[in-house]
Amino acid sequence: MATKLPIQFFGLGTPRTGLWCERCALPSAVEVDVYFIVGSGEPMVAGTHSTCPGCSHAEE
Repeated sequence: MATKLPIQFFGLGTPRTGLWCERCALPSAVEVDVYFIVGSGEPMVAGTHSTCPGCSHAEE
């Protein structure tokens, strides 16, 4: 049996992942879920990477 790890997302914002751009304070334009496979073979969301291509921080 697979052990489920606690997963936390920080911030509030878009309906899908709840993330805002930290610089422009708008919902992120690109959200990519990161998955890992648990012992049962089922994918689980391990985290989300959020970027805003129109904001200056996207180039950092």
